[in-house]
Amino acid sequence: YISFGTRVKLKNKISKRLEEYIILGPWESEPSKQIISYLSPLGIELCNHKAGENLQFTINERAYDYLVDSIDKVDL
Repeated sequence: YISFGTRVKLKNKISKRLEEYIILGPWESEPSKQIISYLSPLGIELCNHKAGENLQFTINERAYDYLVDSIDKVDL
C-alpha cells in the first residue's frame, strides 16, 4: 500500500506519462524533486491504495486520473 516511506509510480491516464513520487513527512517534502508529504492533498489521495488500482480525484478544480503502477519502500 502507498504510505509514508514509499516510492510510487503512477501512469497518468490524462497525459499518458509515468509519474513517480516519494511519500514522506511534511518536514521532508520537496515537490520540485517529486517528494511529497503524506499530509498534502495529493499525498492524502494516494495513501492506502495498492498497485493496479485506478484513482480518480480532483484537487483545486484539477482532475487526476492515475493507474498505480508500482510501490516500493524507500531506504530512509
